[in-house]
Amino acid sequence: MKKILGGSLFAMGMVMLAACGSSSSSASDNDSETLSAVIDEEAQTISLLRNLSRDYCVRSENNTYIWKKVQMYDDTLVWGYKFANDTLIVIDNPGSSYEIGMVLTGGTAGKLYGTWTSNHCVYKEGEIDCNSDLNMASYIYQYTFTKSSVSGKIIFFKDVDAEEKEGVRFDDYMNSSFMNRFFYSLYMEDDFDLSVWSLGNEDSSAVMSYSVYYPVSSKSKNKMTFTVNDNKVTVSMDEFNYDEDSEEVSLKLSVVSGTQTCALEYASVYEMSSKYCKAENAAYFDIDETDDAYGYEFSYVDEYEKNTEDEFNDCLNRMFFGSSKDQVLYKTSASSVDYKKFGKLRREFYKAVKNLKK
Repeated sequence: MKKILGGSLFAMGMVMLAACGSSSSSASDNDSETLSAVIDEEAQTISLLRNLSRDYCVRSENNTYIWKKVQMYDDTLVWGYKFANDTLIVIDNPGSSYEIGMVLTGGTAGKLYGTWTSNHCVYKEGEIDCNSDLNMASYIYQYTFTKSSVSGKIIFFKDVDAEEKEGVRFDDYMNSSFMNRFFYSLYMEDDFDLSVWSLGNEDSSAVMSYSVYYPVSSKSKNKMTFTVNDNKVTVSMDEFNYDEDSEEVSLKLSVVSGTQTCALEYASVYEMSSKYCKAENAAYFDIDETDDAYGYEFSYVDEYEKNTEDEFNDCLNRMFFGSSKDQVLYKTSASSVDYKKFGKLRREFYKAVKNLKK
């Protein structure tokens, strides 16, 4: 989760979220955070006591991985504030020659304590600017001030029209671009180069067009069985999991014919957890570095991604285009064989001519 109060509110006149850790972490709907604070009403300052920690999958010097809590902030951040009629202005750098602040409304005029909401306006050098790029933001900030704390919340807007257009996530995997590309490679005798990302794209008409060449005996959203030169082939989505909150996705897909099986496995985790923080997963880790609250640098797992696409495609190439006759499911036509023989003879001829010139 991105920290709302963990760092500077403003940068270059734009409101920002200061992440206590990975820049790839994402905020979920209505993320919130509370920090202890000291309010000086006479000086009109808000001192935030940042004693913040976060869980990390930390890599040690001997390449072991430990899930542990790391102190990321242990200091005090001072904001200033002032009122303009019924508007509260919270200033990121009070007392500087170039003051920048956030404009909040909705509270009680002249009183800090209570709940205030950002209106996408920016306070700069004594003036309020409501024509900034913040008007394009898909969220607002909401702050609640008490005598001993400040709570911050991010509220995301829901685009109802976009949600209606998007509809339900595509899950008809046997009518996907993935299967279209599968049949295309099979028909054209082209090396397989399938990607998990094409599983989310619909391409039913193209897939069905290949049924003339590869008769389908059974088909559902997750499984299809068809025939390739009298050999039964089954493609199956054996497992698919998606967690929208953690942005964790995993799938297992298989292609089976007789005793041969080619397996595709994919897993991606953007919000690391102790579940994946194991040395056995090290090959799939994306490692990054950052400093803790005391200036010590440490290495941590920023992302976990396991993808066996290369092994899967190699397996399909062996299954359908392998060298041994009992392994090959796709028998090439006589004309194709003649063409390949001609190509081989032509290469041998050019090689012989080249050697004569030496």
